[in-house]
Amino acid sequence: DVTAERDMNRQHPEVVSAASHERKAPLAGIKAYVELLADGDAEDEAARDEFLGVINGQADRLQRLVENLLNIARIEAGVVKVSKQSHSVNEILSETLSVVGPSAEMKQITLVSDLSPLYLGALVDRDMLSQAVINLLSNAVKYTPCGGKVTLRSRLADHEIPIAIGSGVETYV
Repeated sequence: DVTAERDMNRQHPEVVSAASHERKAPLAGIKAYVELLADGDAEDEAARDEFLGVINGQADRLQRLVENLLNIARIEAGVVKVSKQSHSVNEILSETLSVVGPSAEMKQITLVSDLSPLYLGALVDRDMLSQAVINLLSNAVKYTPCGGKVTLRSRLADHEIPIAIGSGVETYV
């Protein structure tokens, strides 16, 4: 049965397209701010520092995207072993909140845990799921204004466990 392999081959162009699109945004930001600096639009040190901060942030974002692509390639090549075991998804999510908590506190951001009251067990690689959620939560904290709120939500929907991370009242990704 080669169904799984065919499905993966069909998804590959979609992944490449999405990854390329995701890399364009930070590159555009870097290019725009470099042009502003080159044109002398940063007239004082505070403006230059702000521009350089944006460039650095976008370069970090681009680096994370590339690292994620490399991790996917390593997993597909069998270099990174995925160890799926039965775990409580909510337990993993709660731990990620405690990891991101200190950075949220520094920005006076409230982390809200809106986890399903049901036991949500799943076959997952604990470390990979944890790292993915920490990355998403860290980004939400980074891009949420000081004094804001970031919510982590889990639910049971049919036979899936959607995980949502949002800043503000109703925005979830």
